[in-house]
Amino acid sequence: MIPLMTSDPDQYYKIPFSFYESSFIDASNAVAQALSTSTQFNMKLYNVFTTAYHIYINTISEYNKSWKDLSELDKVLRSKFLNALDEKFREGDFVSTLSETVAASSQLAKIAGYGKIYKYLSNMLSVWNNDFIDPIRNTLFRTPSEKVCEIEKYSLFRYDKTFANTADEKASGSIEQNNTPVLVIYAFINRDYILDLLPEISVIRSLLNQGLDIFATDWGTPSIYDKSLTISHFINRYLDKSVDFIRKVTKSDKVSLFGYCWGG
Repeated sequence: MIPLMTSDPDQYYKIPFSFYESSFIDASNAVAQALSTSTQFNMKLYNVFTTAYHIYINTISEYNKSWKDLSELDKVLRSKFLNALDEKFREGDFVSTLSETVAASSQLAKIAGYGKIYKYLSNMLSVWNNDFIDPIRNTLFRTPSEKVCEIEKYSLFRYDKTFANTADEKASGSIEQNNTPVLVIYAFINRDYILDLLPEISVIRSLLNQGLDIFATDWGTPSIYDKSLTISHFINRYLDKSVDFIRKVTKSDKVSLFGYCWGG
């Protein structure tokens, strides 16, 4: 507390005022800094596109005078426009302003508690997708499959081997069965139906038509709480156990791996 009376006049200047150290002041400064830096960045971004737009208009004006090939015009427009953007985006002043804007916005989010709100919403979205949305999407226009293994958010699916195209079977005479099962490994951002979007363009159905026993990974929808998971976790906890499970249920000594995108 601030004393009402003191014999030392300088003591008043030594007394801390908690108000000026409060989170309210920090939040106000963070808001002001975020507004200032974002305004500067938007101005620079506007200038970048204005410059590129002038180049675009001048190029079309030159075309009206001398060029006749529209395909050539399109190539020149794209080249000049993209080169202008690339040059402006690499300027030191633009990069430093962008960095300051990101830093100020991050500080504001930290003080205002946006991070905790995002974590909560991210987790709710993850639960909603994994428990309600994906089970529906896994049945619409998909090749019949069964979830045969589940670890945390990770799932292992096995496709119905009997679901082969009878027309192809008749055309080829018979489908030669391959005893080695195949595990399709997707990138972490891909879902298990990315190679089975529609019956007419399904890689999974094509593999089944060749007599292969197909399994596929499904990483589920991650949340902010999964940020500490490493590649080692996915390999040793999910893939390693999946291979052991497939070998056990198929009684096969080998499992072929089919990597798609970053899953390769």
